[in-house]
Amino acid sequence: MEYGNSSERFGHKDYYAAKKSGASDADILRQLDANPDTLYSGNAKGSGGLYDQIASGALSGKEGGSNTNTQKNIGNTTQTVTQDNDQTSSIKGDNNYVNQNQDNSVRNYGGDSRVFNYQSSGNPSKDTPASAATMAGYYAPKDSHAANAARIDRQATQNRDLQKAYQNTDYIAQGAISRAKQNSYSDPAALDKRIGQRERYNNAKSDVMRSQLFGDMGNFATASWNDAKSPEKVESPDYEKMYKKYSKF
Repeated sequence: MEYGNSSERFGHKDYYAAKKSGASDADILRQLDANPDTLYSGNAKGSGGLYDQIASGALSGKEGGSNTNTQKNIGNTTQTVTQDNDQTSSIKGDNNYVNQNQDNSVRNYGGDSRVFNYQSSGNPSKDTPASAATMAGYYAPKDSHAANAARIDRQATQNRDLQKAYQNTDYIAQGAISRAKQNSYSDPAALDKRIGQRERYNNAKSDVMRSQLFGDMGNFATASWNDAKSPEKVESPDYEKMYKKYSKF
């Protein structure tokens, strides 16, 4: 541990020096397992740092050398959708109305495959896998043409799926018509006659009740009418006599 930045921590430079002296990766890993405190937390087992790089064979063994990356071939993704949801109805009787609706829509959106190759500089204060991946855009949101097309298509499809609840609503009116046909028939002429009879019956009942209260008002004796005598004629005053009488003082 005399080749790295710290004399107490085992780093990449120490690893390359050990490899140069003839140590194998297995030998180095056994020493690190026996002395785990010699590794920084960023290089400890399971952190994705130096220990894991040695265990996976990601380091070339030569300082400054290139890594050998073996990647699995990511082939085409195949999706098989099997639907077995037949609808079965058993209807008994006449003049029934049945509406059955079934939606078998299937939508599939592809994923995003990314590969991040990381080789640490050996200094965890300046270099970590998370920061390197962030700077490299590994965690960046997908903004490709395919991603944008998938987003728009997904929103359009979701809108169409939501509108399906309001499609094929003719069964509502048809159901009302079918149920109306099952109602008993009403004869309009007979109904109008019945209404007229009830009106005449109520009028006759009213006449009976009035006669019970006031008697036979149709046979009441009517009062005779005699005109009054004309008043006597008013005589005109004798203005000349009145003049002679009241003009003498």
